[in-house]
Amino acid sequence: MAKTTTIEVTIFNVKRAASSRNGNPRFEFNTSHGKFKTAPDTSAAYEVENYFIVGTVLDTESTLIIDGRRNIIDWTVLDGKGNPVGPTTN
Repeated sequence: MAKTTTIEVTIFNVKRAASSRNGNPRFEFNTSHGKFKTAPDTSAAYEVENYFIVGTVLDTESTLIIDGRRNIIDWTVLDGKGNPVGPTTN
């Protein structure tokens, strides 16, 4: 299995990024630790569409699981006390 890293971040906003080669959606998260895109052709991007209002200011505490290329492969929204309240994509 590929190496992954889990980080806690504040998500400031989410915007639509260019689609993958296969036409699937991708999103860019602007966070307290920099910018991260959803990995191509994964369920993580579809969950973004279902959970966030893309383009709005969020200021949301979250956990991101990223791969070695800084692509988001999973994410969870936290309640401010470190407890998950949003979707886990896997």
